[in-house]
Amino acid sequence: MDIKADGEYLEIDRPRRLKFILRIAQLSPNIDPIEVNIKPLENGCELSAVQTLHLTHDSNQDESVRKAIDESDRIEIIKRWDEMLELLASKVN
Repeated sequence: MDIKADGEYLEIDRPRRLKFILRIAQLSPNIDPIEVNIKPLENGCELSAVQTLHLTHDSNQDESVRKAIDESDRIEIIKRWDEMLELLASKVN
């Protein structure tokens, strides 16, 4: 599935930090803030990212169903970040 995203940069602190908001309208109406921190290493760098999710729940779902959906969403988001970062790494190397 092709994903189309838009957002806005909130902070660009080269080469250490990038903060932005991200919206993927085809998946959710929510806007999630993301912070990426980059730590230089002897050979390359270490990247860490935190995405704060704003999940929308059906008010009729019980708590166990909401938690299962949240965990499923979290796993899928991590998978997509891994795919994007692997693609980026393949372009750099």
